[in-house]
Amino acid sequence: MTLSEANLQAQATWNNRACGTLSGSENEAAGTLETFDRLAQRRYQRDDPWVPVALDFPSMKGKEVLEIGHGQGCDLLHAAMAGAQVHGIDLTLNHHNICKSYFKALKLPVDLHLGNAGDLPFASESMDVIYSLGVLHHTDNTVRCISEAYRVLKPGGTFKMALYHFWSLPHLWLFTAGILSGNLKRLGYRRLLSKVELGADGVTIAPLVKLYSSRQVHTILEDFSKVEISIHGLAYDRIPVIGRFIPPAIGKALERRWGWYVVAAATK
Repeated sequence: MTLSEANLQAQATWNNRACGTLSGSENEAAGTLETFDRLAQRRYQRDDPWVPVALDFPSMKGKEVLEIGHGQGCDLLHAAMAGAQVHGIDLTLNHHNICKSYFKALKLPVDLHLGNAGDLPFASESMDVIYSLGVLHHTDNTVRCISEAYRVLKPGGTFKMALYHFWSLPHLWLFTAGILSGNLKRLGYRRLLSKVELGADGVTIAPLVKLYSSRQVHTILEDFSKVEISIHGLAYDRIPVIGRFIPPAIGKALERRWGWYVVAAATK
């Protein structure tokens, strides 16, 4: 693989601590069915309840599905359990090995590759569905990776992507806290942003983090015939002090405008 500085930082971050790890001790048990069940429960019931709706696993039955940046494999495993023929690629050896171990434990077939999404090892027009959630904002070759996904996608196929949202409350909170703590002045904006990732300190571990508006995502995906954009990912009930007093209807409205992810569903 040809790796940029951003790629190397991503490898260092998630080789050090796999994305979605529950805790240090539980990471040592990665690959067991018990740990997988706990990972899935936390992801879909607490951290990212929007994901199963956005991906619509039942619709993947019988289809060739590729995940770019599969991490520990929670979503890819659910696609496989729904009856998809699944493929995955990830830049990080730690993720690659953990994901393989979960598929082995669940006795499900999978085609996994350790590699760079800017050069996908798949034939053109070979996939029905390609998705990448919370991954492509960590590479300096985001557009190249999307172009590769477009190449590999069949005509009429679906590409789903989630990127960090610039106009989000989490970004506003991070920026404000950075000013108040002095971290913005000490680290600079780029390294301050890296601290949103668990285990990153902005100094020795500082993965590239980019933010996008809905308009920017539309522009990036202009080659697709149809693009739908939505905003997700705001745990309003966990906002300090006031979160528990926010009515669900207001919280959902806040999420649709100020959530952490700008999510696209595009048709080739």
